[in-house]
This record gives sequence, C-alpha cells and structure tokens, in this order.
Amino acid sequence: MTVGVGFGSSSGVFGLTTAQMQDMNTYLDTGWDFIGETDNGTDDYWHMPYQAIGYPMLFWQRDIPGDFTGSYGVNFADYSILANQWMKDCQSPDWCYGCDFDKSGKVDLTDLFEFAENWLAGVDTSSSDTPVKFFSEELNGDPGWSTEGEWQFGIPLGQGGTYGNPDPISGYTGNNVYGINLGGDCSVTGGVEIVRYLTSSAIDCTGYNNVKLKYARWMNMPEPMIAPVSVEISNDNLNWNPVWINDAGDNYKGMIFDSEWVIVEHDISQYADNQSTVYVRWGYSIYSDLYPESGWNIDDIELWGTP
Repeated sequence: MTVGVGFGSSSGVFGLTTAQMQDMNTYLDTGWDFIGETDNGTDDYWHMPYQAIGYPMLFWQRDIPGDFTGSYGVNFADYSILANQWMKDCQSPDWCYGCDFDKSGKVDLTDLFEFAENWLAGVDTSSSDTPVKFFSEELNGDPGWSTEGEWQFGIPLGQGGTYGNPDPISGYTGNNVYGINLGGDCSVTGGVEIVRYLTSSAIDCTGYNNVKLKYARWMNMPEPMIAPVSVEISNDNLNWNPVWINDAGDNYKGMIFDSEWVIVEHDISQYADNQSTVYVRWGYSIYSDLYPESGWNIDDIELWGTP
C-alpha cells in the first residue's frame, strides 16, 4: 500500500487527514529536510508555519514577515540576516531569503521599514527574569502574627530615643507597624541573652525563584555585642536559618540609628524558592546592660520572585 496526498483513495493510494498533512512528522518520515532537524539533512529546505498551524513552507517563505530564521518570531537573529543581505541584488524565488519584502530586486530602506513594523512579532516579550511581587502585608489590619516579649502591633507614638532616635509616628504607609514597645524604648532588663521574635504566618512561595524579602525598617539598636538583632527564615517554623544579623560592618560598631524609614532587602532564595511553606521572623536580644533605645519597627512586608 502506498500513502499519498489527496482526497479519497485510488488503487494503492490512500489520502491522509488534514491533521496528518499538518503534522511535520508526516513529512519527516518521507525524508523532507526541515529547519531545526538534521536526520534528513542540513540544507533546511522546509519549515512549519507559526505554532505549527498549517502546511509546510519553503525556507524562504514566512508567515510572519521578517522571520527569516524560522523561529516564529522577529528578533535580532533575523536582523542579522537582513543586515547581511543589505543592498544585495535579489531575484525570484527566494528574494534574498525573503529580505526583499517588496520584491524590488534589492534590499533597501523600504524593506528595513517593513521589517521594523514587524519587530518582535511572535516573540514572547515577557521575561522570566523580571521579578514580581507575589506577597504583600501592608499592616492596614492586624495579621495576627506571633509576637514575643515587647513586640506589638499598632500605631507607633514617636516616643523613646533615650539613646539614638525615637520611634516613628506612623507606618511607612498607613498608620500601623509591628514594633518593640510602641510607646517608648525597649526594656533593658534581662541579665542573660533572651531572644524575642515576631514571626509571620506561613507564606506560599510555590512557583517563584530568586525570592527576595523586602520591608520598611525604622530601627534604633546598640552594638551587636550588647543587643544582636536578626532576620531568619524557616520552612517548618522549627528549624531557622539567619539571612541577616547586625554586625560591626553595618554602622559604627554595628549600631543602627534610623531616623527615617529605610527599605531593606534580603535574599532568601536558598530557603524560599518554590517552597510551599515559608516563615519569616525578626528577632532581638536583651541584656541587663542594654542602652535604652527605641528598637525595631517594620512595615510593608513583601516577597518578590521570578515566576
């Protein structure tokens, strides 16, 4: 039996369906040389239309004008071909690989303008490298996060600042913050290192990579030898990984004296990329000889990543 092209059948010849005739494998099986495959040769005589809807086309025929490479989009690779054919004499049937749009016999400015009109046609211009914000907590209402020690949710009163600067009088946006003692300085009692944390609820980072944590900070804390502060990440709310700890390199002896809101960013991709459960916590430690300062204030917590 011989398979042929056509409608119906004749002696020994059977027609193929439209779907079969629009399937590149039908032609590959009979030895046609297509762009992008090498089993049938490297001369690249044929290509399939954009999104493989239709029938095979000769290499110089393009269903997207300007797509000289057969990539189903007009990009810099096509521009390189146009530049290579610039001002060359062209003739039928290929017209300088299709670069002579108007078939005038030469690739000139008219063809360049036509090419420019189709620039990036068929090209997906969305970039997976572009980060998007997929989580945001503006603290317009109390999210109910876990608090220890003097961590509080509410409106800061602009108090404290026995050393350093006082608290803000509002959030970075809106009124509310999470902070340490919104009515004044943090406590200096303790005697031993006691870490108090603000811990977020679980955040779903599934489908995102290169995850970054961003938030607004207003902090006044002494050197880390007296009062270390940290930001940590967990996937189970049990095992924690520090992504930032204040140290002597942050400021004078590691002291932090914010007098305005500062936007802070931490790379948490090692622990958050494509993870269904991510917790964030902010910590501070207390010693008996702690200088009284206004402590942590945070607002507008965001997670950014590339989908």
